[in-house]
Amino acid sequence: MPSTNEQSNIPQELSPYKNIHVRDLAKVLPLNDLPDGLRPSPGRQPPLLRCGYPVNRKLLGQLATDKVEGREIPDGMRAIRARADWLDLRYKVVLNDGFEAIVEFCNNHGTVPRVPPQVIERVKEFLGEAGPPKWYLDVQKYRWNS
Repeated sequence: MPSTNEQSNIPQELSPYKNIHVRDLAKVLPLNDLPDGLRPSPGRQPPLLRCGYPVNRKLLGQLATDKVEGREIPDGMRAIRARADWLDLRYKVVLNDGFEAIVEFCNNHGTVPRVPPQVIERVKEFLGEAGPPKWYLDVQKYRWNS
């Protein structure tokens, strides 16, 4: 578990000592920066946080060049990948009220290669985002493991 120092920068809802229902975790606002206390270390596995911009089926359907019902997610992601000129962008489901997923650029467990800054900038412009990408809690790996 993190030391007291490391915990001070972790949102209270994400504390390893707090038992909170997944419905309430979905209300945790995305983080602007990844706190040091949410980075894995030997013997300590924090919840998985994914960094990216929020998307949903409706938005992806609007971005898709081929408007085929039921294909909003793959077609919208294809449009984003083409505009960003980066094929490895991923659609990942997260816990977040209002949007069910993000276009992922990296995560705190290091299981995704980092996306170059120029690709992030192209995605930002294409999606009409104003600020930098944020950190969102993964829909399945939202608990601490030791």
